[in-house]
Amino acid sequence: MSSAFETASAITSALSRGGKLTLPKSSISVRLFDHYHQKVYGAGSAIRGEVVISPLRDTRFENIEITFIGVTRTTLVATQVPQRSSHTFLKLNMPILESKYPHPRVLEKGVPFTLPFHFVVPAQLTLSACRHNAEDPRVRDYHTRLPPTMGPGSAFWDKYDLAPETAIVEYFVRARVLGEPDESSGNRPARLFEATKAVRVLPNSPEDAPLDITAEDVKYTVSKTKSVRKGVFKGKAGRFSAAAEQPPAIMLGADGRHAGDSAITVRLGFEPKEFGEAPPRVKSVSAKLIARTYYGVTPARTLPDMGRLPDFPVEPPRLSYKVAVPLFTTDVDHVTWHEAAAARRDSGYSTEHGSSIDEDRAKPAAEPTHTAALYIPFDIPAEHKTFLPTFHSCLVSRVYSMQLTLTVGPANTTVSLEVPVQVAVEPTDDALALGMEAAEAAELEEYLTPRLLQLRVGENLPGYA
Repeated sequence: MSSAFETASAITSALSRGGKLTLPKSSISVRLFDHYHQKVYGAGSAIRGEVVISPLRDTRFENIEITFIGVTRTTLVATQVPQRSSHTFLKLNMPILESKYPHPRVLEKGVPFTLPFHFVVPAQLTLSACRHNAEDPRVRDYHTRLPPTMGPGSAFWDKYDLAPETAIVEYFVRARVLGEPDESSGNRPARLFEATKAVRVLPNSPEDAPLDITAEDVKYTVSKTKSVRKGVFKGKAGRFSAAAEQPPAIMLGADGRHAGDSAITVRLGFEPKEFGEAPPRVKSVSAKLIARTYYGVTPARTLPDMGRLPDFPVEPPRLSYKVAVPLFTTDVDHVTWHEAAAARRDSGYSTEHGSSIDEDRAKPAAEPTHTAALYIPFDIPAEHKTFLPTFHSCLVSRVYSMQLTLTVGPANTTVSLEVPVQVAVEPTDDALALGMEAAEAAELEEYLTPRLLQLRVGENLPGYA
């Protein structure tokens, strides 16, 4: 009786103060073992914990679900009406033995009920995670790799991850207590209690082969040729060319808090207009790391950084969010040039992708061509920002490139290049072991998949909301 009187008194007191009446709710929580806020989980990492339910009244239930979920959420605000999409690419259910449930299935008031769980972060997704059509054969492979956690705020990463607020990748453990089917919700089980616990996932990613960049791939400029002058108001000295090789991948540590260094090689060439003209001095080199996040509300059929720009607007559009991170600006002390015979070409030619020489116009060399190479080591400021690995998923992609600018000659001619740069994650021992198992499972899944050819209607991904 005293308990009921105290509750009634509390309600009366709250109402008399003009306060808002809030009735207490049953508590449910997801607790993780050996966990801390900054912990990062990779492929093969175990996620262990327990779900604790403390009902405030006797509650009959039908089922309890404990699920490890990975989901991508995107929002396009560039349209008149904001468009939103979500894709659940990972959903692992924790099997619960019948013996773990109370009999009858009633959660008793004031008696905490606990269920343990154990998940392992997979090395890759199943083929069913990406079922949409693709125009590029590489898309399927990329889209069945786990994307990293991505999003704004400390719930995702402590440091800025160079991503927009409108593209989010999140992982969490969700616990639900389900009741009897509810007719008002289409006979779906009623959700009695629910709780989630977010975790950070940084899956290991392999170092892929360098991209095959052609003239069709207009987002990159791996080579360029420009005419250089003897001075600001003087005539042409010749043609200066630069071609950059794609650097080895930048390898992140398993927790993403540190990164290894890399190096880029730039091949230089100079064709003098007149015999005896010395190569121009390369004065300085500056570099920026460009992080681009591509995202949309429909699945990507191609790799967004490859190929030409569309000839007409695409609806709904695939947006690009660009962040430039300065790396260095350095003076070049000395460049060692070497002479080599070459065919003569028109000194006024300039191109961003280089060109082949018309055989009818090619003539025996009349002057030497000079060649040189710049070897430029670099690293990224991983202590100040969170650099996610290069990845492509159905809705979101992250790619990197290095923007190099060379300042050449007395007239300070600038030659700018943009070269793909891959960021990858060093695998852990758990990831290596799990990767072998995943590869075998993927081969078995592909073997057992029916080879029935049929017309696909629509392009919606499974799990879209």
